[in-house]
Amino acid sequence: QPDCLEGLLGVCKNLCPCVMVVCEVEANTNATAFMDRFTEALFLYSSIFDCLEACMDGHNPNRMTMEGIYIWQGIQNIITTEGEERTTRHLKIDNWRAFFAKFGMA
Repeated sequence: QPDCLEGLLGVCKNLCPCVMVVCEVEANTNATAFMDRFTEALFLYSSIFDCLEACMDGHNPNRMTMEGIYIWQGIQNIITTEGEERTTRHLKIDNWRAFFAKFGMA
């Protein structure tokens, strides 16, 4: 939904929080150009796989579930879908700063 994030930030602002923490990966998988999105996804998921390799055995059932379901779905959504069908989107910190500033929260 196009305005979901705006609505959520509006609600958060109305709560008047003293501190708000956002955890986001440093990648822009929200690019409209396929090659830009593909390159960002490649670097992002390469680092995720590197982390998994360092922390879990390749035959670990939890790792296999993460790779086979969650990570695969994220990659597929970023690479193969367009418009509103694409639900996995990441933004870099500059985008978040501008977004929070728009709501007077930066």
